[in-house]
Amino acid sequence: MGQSSITRRAALTGFSAFGLWPWPGAGRARTPKPPRAPPIARIEPVRETLWGEVIVDPYRWMEDETDPDWLPFMRGQAEYARGVLDAAPGRASLAQRIAALSSDMTGAVRLQRAG
Repeated sequence: MGQSSITRRAALTGFSAFGLWPWPGAGRARTPKPPRAPPIARIEPVRETLWGEVIVDPYRWMEDETDPDWLPFMRGQAEYARGVLDAAPGRASLAQRIAALSSDMTGAVRLQRAG
């Protein structure tokens, strides 16, 4: 792993889908300005032959988190996703409701086998 402040897992899974789901009253709020366009990924095809099949991966460069284009691209994607989610009508009230319903939940921190 590199020294970046954002991990690949966090970048790929850290976005909530709740901001995009339709819910009652979603159309009543004013529509904010749409966020800027998402960044465009560099396309750099890598061809390899596996078991006789030619595989072409245009985004193989993204597997290398030390690539100088990787972190700016992932941050741009995160910024765009955050803008889309934040602009979803009714998102703030939905987030408050989810927080209220889930605030008393407990989670297992450490499991230990008995006996």
